[in-house]
Amino acid sequence: MVADVVHSGFDGLKFTIQTDISPELREKLASAKAHAKKTFSDCLLEFGPVTLSVSGKGARGFTTHTGDHGAFWLFQDPEDPIPNNPGITVDFRAFGLATSGLAGAEQHFRECMDAFEIKYVETQLRITRADFAVDFLAPWFEPDRECLILPPGTKTTEYTGVDKTETISSGSRVVGLRAEP
Repeated sequence: MVADVVHSGFDGLKFTIQTDISPELREKLASAKAHAKKTFSDCLLEFGPVTLSVSGKGARGFTTHTGDHGAFWLFQDPEDPIPNNPGITVDFRAFGLATSGLAGAEQHFRECMDAFEIKYVETQLRITRADFAVDFLAPWFEPDRECLILPPGTKTTEYTGVDKTETISSGSRVVGLRAEP
């Protein structure tokens, strides 16, 4: 039996940078976060070619993103740091990696670091997660629930056919059923 590979590549990449943001960047992020909390919507900051969307979330830091083709950026507040946590976390998602690849992610990262005026050296970078996916076409393949190994408490949904039934389970216990005519 042969399967045709339709696409393969990274669909998740997360890394940290052991550095702090500047007092000027911290002030801009704090002001944008306060505005986002007040208006219940993200606040946009322009850094040359980079637009940073700042949310009102992040108890001891700043939760931001640079759009669908970019990444989520988590900046720790240097005035209220969490001990032993990195100053910056960058999380690239599947869409940007699928459309631009690792080279595009690296270019975006470097462009953002320049725009934010954050100095770093390569030894400060730590990869914390890398996801690689392979999409293949195999019409003969039929999944077998008995072959899944899942952590305890993980919810799974099993579909028995198009417009038929759905079984929702947690571990080995069924927690819900749904039937469609």
